[in-house]
Amino acid sequence: MKIVIRITAIFFSLFLTSILISFSLAVESSESTFGIGIFSLMLSLASQAGLMVSTTKFGENNRAFTTVLMAPMTLFVLVSSYDAVTRLLAGNPPLLKAIVFFWLALAVYIYAFYLLFRSRAIT
Repeated sequence: MKIVIRITAIFFSLFLTSILISFSLAVESSESTFGIGIFSLMLSLASQAGLMVSTTKFGENNRAFTTVLMAPMTLFVLVSSYDAVTRLLAGNPPLLKAIVFFWLALAVYIYAFYLLFRSRAIT
């Protein structure tokens, strides 16, 4: 299961990077450079640090530190998942891949928290 959590963190980083690059192109298309793409990728990877750390012995031994790293992105995924469902029910659905991706990411975060607080290593 450790590999699934790490792959989810990497794909979520790439998803966030694509959103940041799209936003940059929409706002300042003439200022968009390769550097903005690299900055977006680094920012996205940093946001997934908690999920990456939770799969290690360090994360298991330092639960409070890992929880602090995971909490902001978990809240973001939770709010985004809720927003996707409310928009779907209101008749203004977002992209289906966004709905599926946010709900899968939420499931992985919940599972990582479950394993983290069950005092078991994520294997």
